[in-house]
Amino acid sequence: MVGAHAQGILSSTIVLPQHTLPPVEDSLHNERLERNSTSMWLPRYTLRGLLLFVTVISVLLAIVVPVYRTGGDQANKAQCTSNLKIVVGALEGYELCYGRLPPAFLADESGKPIHSWRVLVLPFLGRKDLYDKYDFNEPWDGPNNRLLSKDIPSEYRCPKIRNANKFATSYVAVIGPRTLWRGARGVSRKELADQWHETILLMEIAESDIHWMEPRDISTDFVIRQLGEKVVDRKPSIVSHGGIRCISLTSNLYRLPQDCPPDVIMSLLRTDDGTAKGVWNYR
Repeated sequence: MVGAHAQGILSSTIVLPQHTLPPVEDSLHNERLERNSTSMWLPRYTLRGLLLFVTVISVLLAIVVPVYRTGGDQANKAQCTSNLKIVVGALEGYELCYGRLPPAFLADESGKPIHSWRVLVLPFLGRKDLYDKYDFNEPWDGPNNRLLSKDIPSEYRCPKIRNANKFATSYVAVIGPRTLWRGARGVSRKELADQWHETILLMEIAESDIHWMEPRDISTDFVIRQLGEKVVDRKPSIVSHGGIRCISLTSNLYRLPQDCPPDVIMSLLRTDDGTAKGVWNYR
């Protein structure tokens, strides 16, 4: 039965489907039509179109780039303000521990300044590791201490201020007989006759040439001289961000104009002359 069935399959006629190949000429003709129809939908780049494209991109860049830079400047300025407040917090920590603000500097037996307040407050800035490496038996620029220059705390620099000296501080004390900084002697709050929020503790400077460990700041005479100059080209300069930025003992930030009257800024610096007139106009 199986053999008869197999014989029937072999004897049956198998019809294969026939595929007719198109002529070569017709195939080439169809390919040309497809290419032509496709090219109708491709963009045609002309000189006018390219110029328009470049113009649009240029306009967009002109809008976006300044906005990006402004955003970056605002962020840097905010960081500068934050740094000022952090340093004030470190000074307050020192005051709570020792009952008075740190002296502007420590002096040797001859009275020469050899250590800065910026080193004394390092433990209260969260940098006790750096404080422990500092050797108080040698000057700030001694063979051991000079190796610490590169470890400048970021809080001592304002990122918005361009300064070629990467070890220079942006924040200084103003030293004077009636300010919060009286040389080698620290000041307690009991000595303040003025309101704490109306007394300048620190000032921001530009073009600083003061090493962060150097026991050097600026004096009240220096501030008055720069206020009297129409063009401030000294290094350091008390003018930064287009004005005079300073902060009080209670972290109140003041931005004084470059032409600020000397009596106003001196009343802010002094601790014993009563409330400064017009101070709140500069908050």
